[in-house]
This record gives sequence, structure tokens and C-alpha cells, in this order.
Amino acid sequence: SSDPEGLLADDVTESPALLQTLILNNTGVDDRVAPFIASCESLQTLEIGSTKLTCKLSVSSLIHSN
Repeated sequence: SSDPEGLLADDVTESPALLQTLILNNTGVDDRVAPFIASCESLQTLEIGSTKLTCKLSVSSLIHSN
């Protein structure tokens, strides 16, 4: 889907997305997707080459330590 809102739980009783790998290389995603990516607590691999994500975005804000 091209809609990152699908990564968020619909309500507080729903579990977050269980994605382990998210490949966004060569897409038009930008910093607006950061909150959606950050909601993926199971994410282990994130590929963001050739996207519109900027260095203003702290990659560490997207990483969950387990």
C-alpha cells in the first residue's frame, strides 16, 4: 500500500504492525512517514536509499531497542 497510515493501530487495543522488513528505496517517501515507521516496533531492517527522507530526521528516532 502507498498509505503509511496502515502501519498504525486503529485504536489503543490493536497491536502495532509486526513488520520486520520495510524497503522504501527509490520511492517518494519523505519525513512525514517517520511517525508511521516509528510505530513498527518489530522492524529490524529499514532500507531508505534514494528517498526524500532528510538528515533532519534522526534515524535513531526510528530504531527500537529490544
